[in-house]
Amino acid sequence: ESLLQATGGNEIFEEQIEQLLREGDEDYGEISADQEKLAEARKNARAEVLKKFVAQFGALAGTPEDDYQPTMQEALFFANDETVAGWLEPKGGSLAEQLLIRDDPRLVAEEAWLSGLSRPPREDEVERVNGYFKQRGMRRPIAVSELIWSLAASAEFRLNH
Repeated sequence: ESLLQATGGNEIFEEQIEQLLREGDEDYGEISADQEKLAEARKNARAEVLKKFVAQFGALAGTPEDDYQPTMQEALFFANDETVAGWLEPKGGSLAEQLLIRDDPRLVAEEAWLSGLSRPPREDEVERVNGYFKQRGMRRPIAVSELIWSLAASAEFRLNH
């Protein structure tokens, strides 16, 4: 849930859930005609998707989570999961969409850090964002998605959320 909030991906996630239901349920036409059944199907599909995250990032039952050590498996999941990639796209009111309309790299960094890490960026972080955007040139939409991904994949994000 924290990742959805930080990326502004709630609307995108709901679209993903709807697509999963349309593609994966032969009775979708029947279910979609009944609002109660549709709401229940959405709730169940959402829970199934979120289970992937719990399986990847959650500690075993009874294991304290006071000493977080990221794993290669977590990094690969986070880097390659289609659900996560969708949340980083500049659409549906997402953080990426909001950052793309900002021309000033300082404003991009400030909004990204506040959304993802709940703190303003340090001056060196603003400078790195500025340099990264200059390096990426016309590929700014990709650079924005990569910036958000890097914040969300950071140990600081995990420890704060």
